[in-house]
Amino acid sequence: MNCPPIAIFASDDPLLKNERSESVIAAARKELPDAQFMIFTNSDFQTTGDANLKVLENELIDPGLFGGDRIIKIYLKEMNKTASQVLMLIAQRIRPGVVIVVDLPRIQASYAKLTAKPYQAFDKKNSALKTVSEAAVSFIKGRGGILEIIYPPEGEELIKWIIERAQKYKLRCNKECAQYMAANFDGNLVSIAQILELISMTSPNAMLTPQLLDRYALQDSRFSGFEIAEAILNGNGIRALNALNTLCHGSSALAETTAQVISQLDNALSAIPATKSANPGKMDYRSRTAFFSSLGIRSLNMQQAVTKAAFNMPVPLYDYLSEELSKASKFWSTFHFNEALQSLQNMCAAVMNFNVMAFKPLRDI
Repeated sequence: MNCPPIAIFASDDPLLKNERSESVIAAARKELPDAQFMIFTNSDFQTTGDANLKVLENELIDPGLFGGDRIIKIYLKEMNKTASQVLMLIAQRIRPGVVIVVDLPRIQASYAKLTAKPYQAFDKKNSALKTVSEAAVSFIKGRGGILEIIYPPEGEELIKWIIERAQKYKLRCNKECAQYMAANFDGNLVSIAQILELISMTSPNAMLTPQLLDRYALQDSRFSGFEIAEAILNGNGIRALNALNTLCHGSSALAETTAQVISQLDNALSAIPATKSANPGKMDYRSRTAFFSSLGIRSLNMQQAVTKAAFNMPVPLYDYLSEELSKASKFWSTFHFNEALQSLQNMCAAVMNFNVMAFKPLRDI
């Protein structure tokens, strides 16, 4: 096969990571046109104790003549015990006719330096977590797999990326305009790409200017899902509602979209008490980065939003947001996705109008 049988993409930037994943999946579809496409998320492996690997293992067992080609996308939350066991299973069971793409947040750079090794039986129970995960990555490389740790561009590299992205959409963009985009979109590649794509559809071959960008940004309010939690914590309900509407309006994957938003909000709200106790504003840069990384918060903007909420959000509002998020989660778990979306909308509205907290629906959970 021309595409790698296993590709691990680790990054905190969803756009770059998704585009690399899509390129491998597209190549796999050409080579395996009859393959079934399957998605596994971190929750599919969750259980007490060791990861639940039965379903994935069954898919990796060769069915013989019964059409066993598979393209599998796996989303993992972090390089933890579950992830290391999933990767070890992949290294052990990968077979011809299967292509696996693994989506991870950014991991330590040392993993990229690991050498390829042939797979061999490994004592997972009596080994440290990092020892298991490093062995799994080495075995995957030994199977012909790849690991890419993708870092978003910064500084001049970001300016160059914006100009090249504009050219991709046949738009003209000078350095000054690219600098304006970088500053006003806080380096958010998803938002930048969405605005450029929208302009290319409605104003082909346009020369980008700050005025043109402002008009489209205010008019369309396209955001990534990662910005909803940030907007809520900053008290910007309009921005949060616009982002939520952009993601969910007309979506054929409402379940996946709402699950993503619920997960992000849960992570953000859970970080507030710990942030208030630790007071990261008194830490040096390295300590502050390590503190937020331990909470799964790596974006500087989100770190600032969590810190702001920790010391300024009224307790009744925090309690209300937590309660509505719990409702959204319960609705989602019972397949009431529209009701889950409504609870998320309530959260967005409450941060700009506290009277929303007094509203009681006719039928509650």
